[in-house]
Amino acid sequence: MFFRKKREEKESKEIVSPLNGKLFPIETVQDDVFAQQMMGQTIALEPLKGKDTLLSPADGVLEVMYPTGHAYAVKMKNGMGLLIHIGIDTVELNGEGFTVLAKQGEKIKMGQPIVDVDFDTLKVKGFDVSVMLIVTQNPGGEPIAFKQNMTVNAMESLVL
Repeated sequence: MFFRKKREEKESKEIVSPLNGKLFPIETVQDDVFAQQMMGQTIALEPLKGKDTLLSPADGVLEVMYPTGHAYAVKMKNGMGLLIHIGIDTVELNGEGFTVLAKQGEKIKMGQPIVDVDFDTLKVKGFDVSVMLIVTQNPGGEPIAFKQNMTVNAMESLVL
């Protein structure tokens, strides 16, 4: 029983990639709020597909789901908060290019589909399609050792 509890605790802290993408230096993102990590520790991914379904990076509650689909937040059981922001200034599209698949307030599992995104449409409209994952709340306080400068698949751990 002791080992089972430890395993469950470890799994609850896991953070996976919400999409197939290439991790790149956050400092190069064309938005100071993200580039300077003003909202919390942030990593950036460049999508690898023209259309993709973004997933929940962890088990928890879908604390925020913007109706426009451009951002969503997951509150993990351990109190950690994660915000996934899709593109720069994409809120201006009022939902065009996004199809929301989950409801705010619902319990979600790691890997659960949250929003379909047509990155090709966003690019054609002139938007930067970088996807940011921001640690908005970190009860432990220690920075997370995220992978950097590499390609990751959806559901692949983002933590070293």
